[in-house]
Amino acid sequence: MKKYISNLIKKSIGLYINVLSYINPKKATRLAYKFFSEPREGRLLKDSLPAVLQDAQAEMITHNDAIFQVYTWPGNETKVLLVHGWESNTSRWEDFMPYLKRSGCTIIAIDAPGHGLSSGNEFNIPRYGEFISVVADKVKPQYLIGHSLGGATALYYQSHHPDNSIEKLVILGAPCDLSTIVTNYIGMLGLNDRVFRLMEKHFADNFRIKTKEFSGSSSPF
Repeated sequence: MKKYISNLIKKSIGLYINVLSYINPKKATRLAYKFFSEPREGRLLKDSLPAVLQDAQAEMITHNDAIFQVYTWPGNETKVLLVHGWESNTSRWEDFMPYLKRSGCTIIAIDAPGHGLSSGNEFNIPRYGEFISVVADKVKPQYLIGHSLGGATALYYQSHHPDNSIEKLVILGAPCDLSTIVTNYIGMLGLNDRVFRLMEKHFADNFRIKTKEFSGSSSPF
């Protein structure tokens, strides 16, 4: 029953956006992108952090109009930077921590935009890539590990900032194509081709991204 109600809500939202796309395309685009980019899970409360994060050194970094959370577990001069995925936060690395700490490396992790304790309600790969760039320029990590959309963002960062300190990338369960993610989202809400084209235009206008070209198959790696 819960699944039926959930699907009904999704299709109702999709129907509303479809109708709105003929009446007010700009508003329809904003609404479609809002549901696409806003995480529903992954937030943390500063006063009730998971134990694994309470053991870390925490720092808030301001970049342009964003504030993002960075955690550090000090070790030796070798540094590992961790970037988590969609609707998650730095605590998702909890099971990895004993193994990473055993290596003796300094471990650094970032909360993505709109996740954990970082600011904002919107997640997008270019903004997450900026977060990585700021931290990487500051701490000079040799290793970058990314999971899910964090893995996709790690590849995006590396392709846009090839002259960096990173010696090795570890990519875990990352999506290959943005077009597949968008297509799945369109299908989930039952959005029409008009809304699909409006979203593609939004990506092109705001991020200079063509969904078909934003693909692991076109990566230089």
